[in-house]
Amino acid sequence: MTEENQEIPEVIQPELNAVLTCPDCETKQDVLMPETKFQHYYKCINEECMADITPLTGKCCVFCSYSDKLCPQKQVNPNADEKTLHSLI
Repeated sequence: MTEENQEIPEVIQPELNAVLTCPDCETKQDVLMPETKFQHYYKCINEECMADITPLTGKCCVFCSYSDKLCPQKQVNPNADEKTLHSLI
């Protein structure tokens, strides 16, 4: 195959804005997901709750557990297992 005929792989730009829902009180908060790390803890913004939100067992982060979007790493590598995802960062 010549250089002219080579396909350029599609670059996936992850969506960084998400809505995170507290599993305790169901308060929704708009968040900006980090591109270069996994978010393992988040504090609920509801002053009556203030729960420490942590990932579900087997999930890489709070976003993959409780938001309307997967984290940026999972968006870009949808078939990667959790161990592989953590090695990419």
